Amino acid sequence: MPDPRDAAREYERAIRSGDAAALHALLSREAQETYSEQDLRDLLKRDGRELLQHAAACVDQGATLTASAVVTGASQVELGLALEEGAFRIDSDTAFFPRPRTPQAAARALERALASGQVERVEAVLSAERRADLVERRAALLESLAALEQASVRVLDHRATIELPDGQVLELVEEDGVWRVEAVP
Repeated sequence: MPDPRDAAREYERAIRSGDAAALHALLSREAQETYSEQDLRDLLKRDGRELLQHAAACVDQGATLTASAVVTGASQVELGLALEEGAFRIDSDTAFFPRPRTPQAAARALERALASGQVERVEAVLSAERRADLVERRAALLESLAALEQASVRVLDHRATIELPDGQVLELVEEDGVWRVEAVP
């Protein structure tokens, strides 16, 4: 596995030299789609000193390394890992209880919860009419959540909406860094 400190040192060198192309090459694919090389040239020109101070602090001898990883399995199930003492350890937040870090991860957690047998316990205490309505709504939402990759996601501060392909809308809220579903169709 590559040493993350190498990327931090390359980041600091690119900022120090004002090399927007090198800086762009270091970005993740998502960040590259967000920032063009011209955007980075402008950013370096405007905020270069501040960026250099930040980057230099990250390559300082006193800097500490923390790392995490996410393994995404079938049906987009995620398992978080944290690097501790040279080995990756399972993150209890994702192993046992969902603590989604993005609106999309919260929607996938909702899909898994709806698909689990635990919902039947709730249905068992409802009237026949209400249970039929819930079963119908649950099936429609599960079908829609299966196409989550085509959904439109809008995030504003600590709130998000996910418009599913069939027009259903989920409302989400971020609480202490964890995204939770606040309203379902």
